[in-house]
Amino acid sequence: NDIPNGGFGAGITGVGGDPDLLTIAQSVTTNPEAVNINQTFDAANLEFDFVPDGDTVEFRFVFASAEYPGAFGGGFVNEVYNDVFSFFISGPGFSGPYAAPVGFPNGAQNLAVVPGTTTPITISTIYVDPDQANAFPTPLPTSLNPQYYIPNPDANTFSLNGYTTVISIKFHVTCNETFHFKFSIADCQDGGVDTGVLLEAGSFSSEAVQVNIVSAAGDSTVIEGCADANIIFTRPDTLGEYTVHFDVGGSVPNDGSQYNQIADSITFLTGQDTTILNITPIADFIIEGQDTITITVYTLNPCGDTIVSSGTIYILDIPNMVTFAPDTIICPTNSIPIYVQASAALEPFTYSWTDSGGSPIGTNNDTILVSGAVTDTFYVSTTDACNLVTINDTVIVTVNGNFPIVDAGENVTLICPNDTATLTAITTGGVPPYNYSWIPGGLGSTVTVTPPQTTTYIVTSADACGNITIDSVEVIVDYVPVALNITPDISLACPNLTYSVEIIATPIDGAGPFTYNWGTISTDTDSIINVSISTPQTISVDVTDICGANASNSINVSYAPYTPISVKTTPVDSTCANEIVNLSANATDGIAPYSYLWSSGGSGSSTMFSSAIIGENIVTVTATDECTLQESTDMIVDIINCKVDIINIITPNGDDKNDFLIFKGIDNFPNNRLTVLNRWGKTIFEKDNYQNDWNGEDSSEGTYFYVLELNNSVKKIHKGTFTLLK
Repeated sequence: NDIPNGGFGAGITGVGGDPDLLTIAQSVTTNPEAVNINQTFDAANLEFDFVPDGDTVEFRFVFASAEYPGAFGGGFVNEVYNDVFSFFISGPGFSGPYAAPVGFPNGAQNLAVVPGTTTPITISTIYVDPDQANAFPTPLPTSLNPQYYIPNPDANTFSLNGYTTVISIKFHVTCNETFHFKFSIADCQDGGVDTGVLLEAGSFSSEAVQVNIVSAAGDSTVIEGCADANIIFTRPDTLGEYTVHFDVGGSVPNDGSQYNQIADSITFLTGQDTTILNITPIADFIIEGQDTITITVYTLNPCGDTIVSSGTIYILDIPNMVTFAPDTIICPTNSIPIYVQASAALEPFTYSWTDSGGSPIGTNNDTILVSGAVTDTFYVSTTDACNLVTINDTVIVTVNGNFPIVDAGENVTLICPNDTATLTAITTGGVPPYNYSWIPGGLGSTVTVTPPQTTTYIVTSADACGNITIDSVEVIVDYVPVALNITPDISLACPNLTYSVEIIATPIDGAGPFTYNWGTISTDTDSIINVSISTPQTISVDVTDICGANASNSINVSYAPYTPISVKTTPVDSTCANEIVNLSANATDGIAPYSYLWSSGGSGSSTMFSSAIIGENIVTVTATDECTLQESTDMIVDIINCKVDIINIITPNGDDKNDFLIFKGIDNFPNNRLTVLNRWGKTIFEKDNYQNDWNGEDSSEGTYFYVLELNNSVKKIHKGTFTLLK
């Protein structure tokens, strides 16, 4: 049931069960879930009647299951999946609770029990599983009858996780009576994980003295002068000393001429159940065909019947050993196996290899590796296991041609990714024709490749002999993706002007020549353009290199913030008619430098002005900045009559007539200075900003001199005399 490599859950599933096996599975009291077991599956039964020759019957078996823990899942011991089997026996002397066939009224007894107990063998009565210690509320043993349990050490041999040791079942019977035997096995509670029982071949027997033949060849044949044969006698018990008599027959006499002479009996000592008789064939070097020796033992069983057991030894002549060591013709190769085959003699054979110079090579093997590069001769001696026959052979290795060499050519440099390169490989030496394979690239001596980046191409060339040679070539893609620099952003000063701007695009990396697309700003395809700019804008350019790769960049052209020009003038004092006065103006904001234009005809930030027109004269100044933007402002120049009338006599007598020295018009010259001197030139009165308020004071009558400095723009000075009368 699923013994050879079926895998977890493989095998027959889901078919009928067996009521007797169900009873056994439920009887295992160590399983707290036993009360929940209510069905079996996939039952298999083997039944037969037998009549024993002796009073004891014995057989040997191994119980195995995938329910045990291991590589194929499992781990279901002490659960309801309590796979079970039985050996039911019915007949005289046996009775039991299990179903028996018609004619066996006392029922059947289960012999499949743990040795020395009455406990049925199931996966829950023989196991070792540490994981089960805490599997249930009440911890269970981690092992039960572990001395009989073996975990499967090699899942490649068969797919059941664990198995028992070899267990013997031995029971007493009555000679010549009929007994019924039933072997049954089933899955418990499910049909998914399988269990099996392995019966030892030939172990079901009724005991008597047995004769077995064992030779060096592993069977019942021996070779003259080569090896012995052992005749092995076994008896059913070891009680007392027991002598067994036998007949010696066959095609050769028991006289020592063909083998060592032997007695006609052998004795078992007390405690022995096995004894051995040795046969040594003698080499007579005569080809006479196969000889035989037959040993026949007669045993009286407890039933009073005579049981005959015999064995035959076959003696073979010295072998006519044959060897076969073929020559070979090859293409050049690093190494080649050569071999010798031996037959018609006892194995294992021993081999001794030497090269053409007589030096030992290889090992004691029928096949060795030798150089396949040059033609050479090798020698081998083959001897049988009995060391009776040695045969010498020669193996000639003939090498055709020499090793090929492939050349993939020089490295190739490409300008652009995915450009085309043609690669050609040439092979010299070896044996034509040649087969070429490029990785990457394909088949053929010449391939066309279009690498996106630097790539190594490996070519393999195989000649007609299958010799392979390899070379490589590198296709270098010397390319860095194109990038683009452009003139930095430009800020223009004057918002009212149109500028001519030069913009330069400079490619970085890529592969020239380059073409440029300036969009709607220019139809030029050059890297430099000159454009007229009158408004803020963004100018973009795309560059395409010879590889078809693109890059873009842009420049922002803007106008700097502009504050309109303003002009201020410097006020001037009232000015006498026809006198020159300096007028000045100062421009701010706008964009320097500035130019000035005066309505009076002057230029520059200052100008000289004079007028004969008495009253307010308006002078306009216009300032122009770098942007040619203008601003004008007016200034008022007050022109006054600066004539001073002088009286020549004063009469300070209090009659309010000519009481003071009066200069009419002097109030127009606030910066004046008056100096009065007597006739001897002595200053008798002086005053700044004279206000027509001097009456001679204590001066005596007479003539006096005066000096009146007006301190105007022309530095006018009046000089004269006046008469003082009292």
